Amino acid sequence: MTWVRLDDTFADDPLMDRAGAAAAWLHVAGLCYSNRHLTDGFIPAERVRRLTASGDVDEQLAELVGLGVWQLDAGGYRIVHHLEHQFTREQVLLERKKTAERVRLHRQRAASRNAVTDGVSNAAPTRPVKTGRARARPTDPAPRQPKPRCIAPDCVDGWIGDDEHGRPRPCPTCRPTAARRSA
Repeated sequence: MTWVRLDDTFADDPLMDRAGAAAAWLHVAGLCYSNRHLTDGFIPAERVRRLTASGDVDEQLAELVGLGVWQLDAGGYRIVHHLEHQFTREQVLLERKKTAERVRLHRQRAASRNAVTDGVSNAAPTRPVKTGRARARPTDPAPRQPKPRCIAPDCVDGWIGDDEHGRPRPCPTCRPTAARRSA
C-alpha cells in the first residue's frame, strides 16, 4: 500500500485556492490514483473523469492545467510537482522488495524454531544430576509463630519514642543491632 503525502500547507496553497475546492479534490484524487498504480504522476485521460463525481470535471481540469498544477501529456495528464512529496515507482518497488525479504527471513526463522526443544542442549550438564529419592516436602508450610512481645515498657513494635531529630529510636531489647548502629 502506498500513501499520499501532502504538505501541511496544502490547504493554504494559493494555487489550490484559485483552482477551487472541486479542482483541489480532483488533484488529491489524482495523487491517490498515481500512487496506487505507481504511475509517477501520470493519469490516463479516460481515467480522469472517474476520479471524482463532484462538479464539472472538464472545468476542474482546465483550472488545474491553466494554473500549471497538471499538464497535458500524451494520452492523459501529468501532475507537475508529483515527485516533490511522493515516492517514485522505483522507490516503492525497492521498499516492497526489502519488506518481502524481511518477512521471508522472519517466517523462515519462526518455522525453524521448535518450542519443545529450543534451549535444550545435548551437551553434558554443568552440575551433577541428583539421583535417588527426592526429599519429601511438606504439603502445608508450618504456621508462623507470633513474635514474642518485648519486655521494655515503652517499646511499641520495636521502637521507643523519638530522638532529638524526630526520628524513631530502635528498642535496645528487641532490636539490638539497629540500636547499636543508631548510637
